[in-house]
Amino acid sequence: MVQNIVYDWATGKIYQQFQFVFSLKFRNLNYINDRINLRELILDQYPYLANILGEVWKNPEGLLFIFDGLDEFNDKIDFSDSRRDTEPQYTCTDPEFKCKVSDIVYSLIQHKLLPGCSVLVTTRPTALDLLEEADISEYFIRYFEDQTVAAAVFKHVKENEILYTMSYNPSYCWILALALGPFFTQRVRDPQRVPKTITQLYSYYIYNILKNYGREIENPRDVLLRVGQMAFRGVSEKKIVFTDGDLIKNNLQPSQFLSGFLMELLEREDSARSVVYTFPHLTIQEFVAAVAQFLNPHPGDILKFLTEAHNMTDGRFEVFLRFVAGLSSPMTVRGLEEFLGPFPHETNCKGLDLESCHIQCEGLQRLVPGLHKCQELRLEKVGLTDSGVEDLHTAVSTNRSLTELNLVSNSLTDQSIPALRRLVLTLPNLTGIWLGRNRFSETGEKELKTLQEPRPRLGVIL
Repeated sequence: MVQNIVYDWATGKIYQQFQFVFSLKFRNLNYINDRINLRELILDQYPYLANILGEVWKNPEGLLFIFDGLDEFNDKIDFSDSRRDTEPQYTCTDPEFKCKVSDIVYSLIQHKLLPGCSVLVTTRPTALDLLEEADISEYFIRYFEDQTVAAAVFKHVKENEILYTMSYNPSYCWILALALGPFFTQRVRDPQRVPKTITQLYSYYIYNILKNYGREIENPRDVLLRVGQMAFRGVSEKKIVFTDGDLIKNNLQPSQFLSGFLMELLEREDSARSVVYTFPHLTIQEFVAAVAQFLNPHPGDILKFLTEAHNMTDGRFEVFLRFVAGLSSPMTVRGLEEFLGPFPHETNCKGLDLESCHIQCEGLQRLVPGLHKCQELRLEKVGLTDSGVEDLHTAVSTNRSLTELNLVSNSLTDQSIPALRRLVLTLPNLTGIWLGRNRFSETGEKELKTLQEPRPRLGVIL
């Protein structure tokens, strides 16, 4: 967006009242630890203006400063801090006066520095309305040469609410197009395999990288683990730009395989130029960080990471945790396991207590990715009907750790007994099933008691 603004200004389409537009990224400003003045800040990006900046300052009305990505800035700019108006060390009034970067930005915005200039600040939004449907459709039309493919991808996105909510942002549209496109260009199409959740979408994004570049390295699992560990450290520290030092620290070397995950950016530092690395999108960094938790040779460590993540209240781990939850489903990672080997699915949750939530059949279907890990499942008074037992059976059919199942106070009748029998036989470690306060007949209750005959350790409590 910022590049487009600068381009439109340079070509005369907008903002012709400005003689100079200075575009600065907050992610780059994070590397400035010492006090600095506005002159040095500008010359770091625009060294060819060294001889004329003195004249430029004389007409502040002709200046536009763009600060891009406030959400990526490590320092905090508190506009409600009254000390800035009373204590001079917090205010910068001269382009030659050295102070903190945050104070320069604050002073420009408050017109205490170069009064009359204009300032535009961008930041990641916390909430956005969706783009118009026509805009989203146009994105896919422009992305794909084959308009049949464009229409098919847009149709799939539009019909899937989870994916459609991503498409408010062109960056997400790019990820959607990149990951979904192959499913609609292949001659043999399998609608069941097309990603329907965000975790499935990103899994296929990584799958494509592994498929195209994974064979060029000896151990893609080990390399992806190290990339993910660096990504996780970045999520922990709110860091999205990585240096050669970060790669060395994680025993990584630039390669074609690595370029599938990290983009190289050329940056200016003093008079030299250096290469830095960033993931194509923050959510890709968060996803790779989540994948690394399952590639860790010590599966128990995931509990430590999850505890650490849950203790952070500023939201930095919110997306990461959602990806961890999604990756816990064997169905989601099946394609990745083709290249990375098995994921450790023995990591279980102790027990999803859903009492009185009226989850019913549709809710059970949505919880399928997580129910296969529960040791204790309390579905008391949730409005479960006979048909819901079939959904429950599907949801926990791969569970090898469920020991307790509470179905008390629902609407189950004798018609559900065959499904309950199949359910019990499917769960090898089940030691107790609670079925009281349902609608079973006296004959039905006697039949339920026979569920424990082939399983002496199983208790059927009515």
